[in-house]
Amino acid sequence: MKKLKIISCLRKFLSCSAAPGFLVGAIKLVKKSRKLAKKVAQLNVAAKGTYTLNRDFDTIGRLVARLSHELEHMRVMTKFWLDRGEDKRWAIGELLRQLNQSHENFNQQLDELEEHLYLCFMTINRARNLVVKEILDSSAPIKISYL
Repeated sequence: MKKLKIISCLRKFLSCSAAPGFLVGAIKLVKKSRKLAKKVAQLNVAAKGTYTLNRDFDTIGRLVARLSHELEHMRVMTKFWLDRGEDKRWAIGELLRQLNQSHENFNQQLDELEEHLYLCFMTINRARNLVVKEILDSSAPIKISYL
């Protein structure tokens, strides 16, 4: 009987002395999970901005490729009409007519590229501001209530 009381008291003592250790461990785990949640939020904001910028850069690449093809077409067309051995006056007139048409198309494509570059710069600034805001918001001290 006396042994049971001693064992019972020993169990109570050990559980009382171990409880603060478990509590401290739980508190540290909560702090780490909150820090991790903040880092995940920062990464999510950065990932969204990166995805958007990658799409914008792909579009800009396609627009630049279209302009490059248009310039190459103008160059080949000019060479074709100037190399013709027939009536030079007529060939030059036809070349000027086609270059005027190509020039209008080229200017439209150039305006489209300019507009998209402007929008891309706006997106870069917005994404940068969101990431900075997320970093600054997460560096604020955390108030944790344990009870």
